[in-house]
Amino acid sequence: MLMKKLFFSFFISTLSPFIITASPSLEIIPIKALIIGPESTSITRLTNLKEAVEILNKSLLKENKKIELKGEFFTGTHEDFRRRFILAFESQQAEDILLIGHEDISRLASQGFLADLTPYLKNDPKNFKDFFPSLWDSVKYKNKIYGIPQDTEVRMFYYRKDVLKALGWPDSKINAFPSEVEKGKITLFDIVKIAVEAQNKGLVKWGIYHRPTPGSNFFHFITSFQGVFEDQKNNHLVIDQKALLAVFNFFYELVHVQKVMPKEMIDLGWEVMDRAIPHKEILFNITGGSWNKMEYIKDQGMSEKDFNEKVGFCLIPSGIKGGKPTTLSHPLVYIVNNKSLQKNIIFKLLMKATDPDHDIKHAFASSHLAVRKSTSKMPSYQKDPFLTKATQFLKYTCFIPNHIDTVFFQNMLFEAIRSVESGRLSPQQALEQFTAEMKKMSGKKEILVK
Repeated sequence: MLMKKLFFSFFISTLSPFIITASPSLEIIPIKALIIGPESTSITRLTNLKEAVEILNKSLLKENKKIELKGEFFTGTHEDFRRRFILAFESQQAEDILLIGHEDISRLASQGFLADLTPYLKNDPKNFKDFFPSLWDSVKYKNKIYGIPQDTEVRMFYYRKDVLKALGWPDSKINAFPSEVEKGKITLFDIVKIAVEAQNKGLVKWGIYHRPTPGSNFFHFITSFQGVFEDQKNNHLVIDQKALLAVFNFFYELVHVQKVMPKEMIDLGWEVMDRAIPHKEILFNITGGSWNKMEYIKDQGMSEKDFNEKVGFCLIPSGIKGGKPTTLSHPLVYIVNNKSLQKNIIFKLLMKATDPDHDIKHAFASSHLAVRKSTSKMPSYQKDPFLTKATQFLKYTCFIPNHIDTVFFQNMLFEAIRSVESGRLSPQQALEQFTAEMKKMSGKKEILVK
């Protein structure tokens, strides 16, 4: 989508409406924030901060203090965003608050760029206990907490129910599809067969698409083939050669054998990818996430009714008959610059920006999932069929590793898949190149080859 190639800034000065002139002794507390979207539907990641400032300022003004927030909302790619904030930290120009993917914490914390939030959370046990415990694991580095979870999600397959109907499926079979995936009765290769049939009958342009850029989605294909990508006990990345070869063979099958996905998939771009499901150009999006629902509605013009009637979603099927399905969650988290002079106030600000009222506002606006237990118990959250079902997927979820080389692993995995799809490398050659690159990158750091 075009918005993903743009970025725009919001410069927010939060002022109380009843202040006419500033007191000479009023202490201004400047705070800068850099927030990633990238999807426009997640603007609440910034606007929730703005609202939190307004609330805090009501009490701070009694002390003759006022926060002024200058915030920027970035809608470019995660890769561009990562390059930007790493350069900013290295040049000591980073903002006070940033919203990043949790996998970057280890790299930043290991260099001393991030404030350790553990002491603040120990002094605020009520808020700490309200977050889902597993989310704290996603923001830890060497047993210290360096981030506040802002949202989470689950990865999923999206598919067109009306296309399945056109294939002759009765409603009972269509409605049972997600549970059949969950039971391991439908595998990745069954998905391919269904996609081939729909494509051959001219019901869709292509049977299957996947995201055109690197991302954590590709990790869940490793677990689909009963593989692993980390040794959590020792914090080592793992090259599971058997599972990786199965992954590369799967993508080879999609493009070169069944021809159900274009070999130039990587070059199609987000604009093509984002419109494919809502405009019925494909049957399956195999790298979807819960946030896509609101993108389909707000950005692609689907109504809620059309989405519910025509679009289905399910867990990531196993690659093996009878195997467990999988999914993956990628929390985005607020981090605090260790150089900031306002850590105490920033912590209070982040707790307010992620409180249940703001948590649920973001969930409804962007179809991300709640990070707090109390939010998930709200009647309005529990009555939402999409969020309720997506939340149930969390029992199958995992996180990508909090490891310094995770991003490199992710990028090399994507490049290997791209090489297979383009025909430049065979699956076996892709595995050998991936393994060699990872070993080279790891240097003296241990990486396990399984």
